[in-house]
Amino acid sequence: RERRLRGAPGGATTLGALRAALGRGATSVAGSRRACVAVLLRPAPCAAEELERKVGTAAARDALPLAELETFFILRAENDADRWGGQVGLPGGRQDPEETDIETAAREVYEEVGLCVPGLSPSAFPGLDTSAFEYVGRIHDRGILRGASGLVVCAFVFMQTAPLTPPLTLDDEEVAACGWCPLAHLLDEDCARPLTFDLSRGTLPKDWPVAFRVAQALALDKALMTRVPLPIDPLFLAMNKADDGRVLSTQEC
Repeated sequence: RERRLRGAPGGATTLGALRAALGRGATSVAGSRRACVAVLLRPAPCAAEELERKVGTAAARDALPLAELETFFILRAENDADRWGGQVGLPGGRQDPEETDIETAAREVYEEVGLCVPGLSPSAFPGLDTSAFEYVGRIHDRGILRGASGLVVCAFVFMQTAPLTPPLTLDDEEVAACGWCPLAHLLDEDCARPLTFDLSRGTLPKDWPVAFRVAQALALDKALMTRVPLPIDPLFLAMNKADDGRVLSTQEC
């Protein structure tokens, strides 16, 4: 079938248009509990000379169609103390005291997968080279969860400027696996699929047994959700490490 692609924020179809759309200003949401994530972009793999041409100048990068880029996802390590453990998401995490939002996102990227992006605090991480990526812009903040558990999620977009992605070094206590997904797949209007989620597979029966039994009695123990399959290949697993700490892809093992 013919693939129908949506535009990114502001109807952007190129990196330059996305940069301009994000440059018009993101809506900031106030909140003391904050989590900051990074959207990492890079050109799809191709010949070295072609990669150099695509990322060698700011003008060349801005001309790149979004459908020819890839974006980075992680699979969080299973952790009973982490409500997001075992889920797929963007690199990022909770804000530390005295950090700015972008400092949090950059720190989390470095700590979780070993990549250095602009925004790393020079006092906390002196001497690290962030030139392999450039800052593109900030996405609107989102408030999730309610009441005392309320959380503000901030997202920042970065584009790879180096022809080759620097080696990954995964924190296996935080990240089980990671990889790059074609952005065209996520821009496809038909990328989402229906998913029936059985609440018995989550923590609800253990944490809230009475509420779970009530949900079962009312036939509310299954929820209809959406899922987006991610065609990530190769996949980088935290367990596949070379002697120098570099994470090997499944194709290299």
